[in-house]
Amino acid sequence: MTSVDWPLRLIPRRDPPLAQRAAITALALLAALAVRAVFLAPNSGVGIAPTFFPALMVVSLYAGPAWGAALLIVQTLLLAFPPSPLLADFDRGFIVLFSVCGAMVVAMASLLRETLIRLNEAHEREREALEDLARAETRLSIAQDAGGVGLWEWDLATGAGTWSSRLYRNLGVDPSQPARLGAVVEAADPRDREAVRANFRKIREQGVAEEMEYRVIWPDGSTRWLLTRGQLVHDAEGRATHAVGVNIDVTAHRRAAEQLRESEQRLRALADRAPCLLWVSAPAGTRESVDEAYVH
Repeated sequence: MTSVDWPLRLIPRRDPPLAQRAAITALALLAALAVRAVFLAPNSGVGIAPTFFPALMVVSLYAGPAWGAALLIVQTLLLAFPPSPLLADFDRGFIVLFSVCGAMVVAMASLLRETLIRLNEAHEREREALEDLARAETRLSIAQDAGGVGLWEWDLATGAGTWSSRLYRNLGVDPSQPARLGAVVEAADPRDREAVRANFRKIREQGVAEEMEYRVIWPDGSTRWLLTRGQLVHDAEGRATHAVGVNIDVTAHRRAAEQLRESEQRLRALADRAPCLLWVSAPAGTRESVDEAYVH
């Protein structure tokens, strides 16, 4: 429990019912009188503040400033018109001083009550915001995983990078490794490494972030195709300071395109060997494709 939480146990989040506020006020007054009767001699002129002021604080914190003020009025009347020898016959100056100090106690306790309630509300809003952020990050992570989208960011001055967990998986790099440009080059297929280096140089030297596709070799030896695209972030003076973007696994798309191309090639080979003329016409009547027999 924090230093803010424990006083809030005395302060209800909502104003308690009228009966509860009246009860706590009466109990606080009776407790103050009981403490005075037990520990102080009758007609003693000392101990008024130690016995009455704590009651003012408790009532002001729990029931609110109006009830604290009401209790102060009752206490002042008891001092001015003592019904019992437990309370001495005080002069007017003492009663006025007590009333002024008691009003300050009520005011300070009420201010503390309001401050603690506001702090609690702020903590609740912060907690809700953190929960909303956590849910949003979870949804984003799920969406990234579903789409094979990894996020990256580079500091162009230092070369320091930040990667999402999905980007590590896209590259086939151990998530415990730091995000660095060299790791991307090392993960790239040897046939594409120079193109990857050239793209990084263009970002650093020319401030141009171009879209490109390249292959990476995973630790299991399989090849994956990645599409990267990004944009530059500029400072107030127009200088590029960071590059941010996405890295998408497009292996399935690449394989589908290759399969389609292979199917088209097989269909073309069959059409060229067919003992008849074959062609495809557009709606306007123009020939879009023909077989070899048609040409000859």
